[in-house]
Amino acid sequence: MTGTFSIGASYRSDDGFGVNMHLGQSDLFHTGLGLYLDDSLSERELHSSMRLVDPHLANDRLTLSGEIFSDYRLLGDTGIWRKSVGVGVDLSTTMADHTHAFVGFRVEDVDTTGDLAWLRAGVDYSTVDQVAAPTRGTRVGVTVGVADTAYGSDYDLMRIDAWLGTHQPLGPFIFHTGGRFAAVAGLQDPSAVPFTEQLFFGGSADIRGFSFGDGPGTYSPGNVLGTWRTSLELPIAGGVSVHGFWDAGGIFDWNGSGTIAQSVGGGVLWRSPIGPITLDYAVPFVGDGPRILLGIGKSFD
Repeated sequence: MTGTFSIGASYRSDDGFGVNMHLGQSDLFHTGLGLYLDDSLSERELHSSMRLVDPHLANDRLTLSGEIFSDYRLLGDTGIWRKSVGVGVDLSTTMADHTHAFVGFRVEDVDTTGDLAWLRAGVDYSTVDQVAAPTRGTRVGVTVGVADTAYGSDYDLMRIDAWLGTHQPLGPFIFHTGGRFAAVAGLQDPSAVPFTEQLFFGGSADIRGFSFGDGPGTYSPGNVLGTWRTSLELPIAGGVSVHGFWDAGGIFDWNGSGTIAQSVGGGVLWRSPIGPITLDYAVPFVGDGPRILLGIGKSFD
């Protein structure tokens, strides 16, 4: 049997309920090709994609994948949806143990913005023991994309996304720390970035205790976004832990205008059979708060 089907649900205080579905066939008609359908739906996002994958190029050293997708998502606290459809192709490889890299080309039609054609490349290193609520390991990576009128884009843009997270034992504790950085700019004029392609604050997924319209969300959108999250976890029993945390981040435009926000708090984490369940009490340094955050099926770390 080479077919797979999975469906899951999640809840987070900011995003509400979400549903994810995956349907896959790793040996389509005994050709060695893979066909995968993925859908995710929440109150803030609707994403659908179909991917055709050939993992056997160059004696299994390269993987070629083609994708058709549609993506609808709310932009921060603006109430405006970014709506796009597009196609893409990626060529990826395993460079070393735990290290993967890719190059690709993506074209998408963004409602009210126009066509964007991206050349993209990235690398990712990961030794984490599990994707959701890891207890050991490190993950670090970067992706760079360039959109240019020379290959069909209506805008000349560059975007960089980078991330780092590490999870390490510290006596009876587990120390978690990491963050993400993103920047987007016009190639001719750094500030010439369409509204739909600017960066938006991600609510408590970025800084616990802030909703989409609080803290950095009051300055929306921006061209540079950075967040950092640190927590100290104490496992108790049966997959249940308590933890304390400190989060910080900010969002800015190319003129330096923007905001910085921080929060502290603590909570309970249960790595349950259906995924991580978290209940946090977050105290933001400014704005409204404190705030109670509930997450089921998604991890805040």
